[in-house]
Amino acid sequence: MTAPIENRTRLRGTVLGRRPHPDVARWDVLTLDAAAAEPVDGWTDLLSGARGQVEVNVDASDLPEGDLVGWIFVGVVRVVGSGAIAALPAAAPGASTTLSPPDGPILH
Repeated sequence: MTAPIENRTRLRGTVLGRRPHPDVARWDVLTLDAAAAEPVDGWTDLLSGARGQVEVNVDASDLPEGDLVGWIFVGVVRVVGSGAIAALPAAAPGASTTLSPPDGPILH
């Protein structure tokens, strides 16, 4: 198996669920109902046009605690191999993940 080329896509969707990653302790898996996937300037885009249910690995320390069902996820993600998608960590250059509760302000 080879790793995919470096890539970035801006993904927007509603959180359907959250669970710990089965293999990577620092990650949580967000199940999203993807509403939009758009290219990021200067990067290869492997997910543009993605719609429907997708799972995104997110560094758990970048997420608020608790149930996120119904929250809106907007962030830069990348395909990391074997169809797995990961959000850029908050400290990474170009990262801009936000989570917005159903009725409230945007949280970073």
